[in-house]
Amino acid sequence: MREGLVCLAVVAGLARGAAAAETWIEIRTTNFTVISNASESTARKAGIEFEQARAAYGKLWPWMLTTRIKPALVVALKDEGSMRRWAPSFYEKSGVNWVSGWSEGADRLYLLLRTDARPDEQAVTPNYNLYRAYLRSVLSAGLERPFPEWLSNGLAAVLGNISVYDKEILIGRPVPWELRQFSSQARLPLQAVLDARRDSPLLRDDSQRRAPTMMPAAPSCCRCWPCWRRRPCR
Repeated sequence: MREGLVCLAVVAGLARGAAAAETWIEIRTTNFTVISNASESTARKAGIEFEQARAAYGKLWPWMLTTRIKPALVVALKDEGSMRRWAPSFYEKSGVNWVSGWSEGADRLYLLLRTDARPDEQAVTPNYNLYRAYLRSVLSAGLERPFPEWLSNGLAAVLGNISVYDKEILIGRPVPWELRQFSSQARLPLQAVLDARRDSPLLRDDSQRRAPTMMPAAPSCCRCWPCWRRRPCR
């Protein structure tokens, strides 16, 4: 994650220089800081969504509300042009429409998203990948012994799909492209899964090694987010 963090920091400086005429705002909520070149209402909405998700997870795990968790900085970008300025390396591979990314530093979690890109699947929260990243950070900070990588990934993939409404919280609804990938692959022996470590091929494919913090939305998927292995869904 260190390379991604350095990249975000460097590109952020370049982006500010390239877009000096833009208006940037900062919104602080109880647990998140949001910076954005979109409207104030859009920035506030992003902050509220993350706060609502955190509160909902707190109902599942009350301990997380009192656990010292890395502060999260949400960079809410207004459009693709902004994303290209902040993360030009995301677009080195043509044909990929990037909508979010994350990086975890020693003392902060960085969450990058385009606010104009929403998934077509109504059953999937727009911030699916970023909630997954946040959950993994929470689980890492809140447990005396961290979960193995496969379990942390799996829990985040399921519980990352959370939507908070006035009278209900929907969490863990099936994500269509996750199910498609699951159905298309052969089942692995349980022992192979239990033995998987961070550098296991089961957890790290070529695209992860090339860009571990990038999260694409393939044009063929109509801006949908990829599965936990970060391959474009089909």
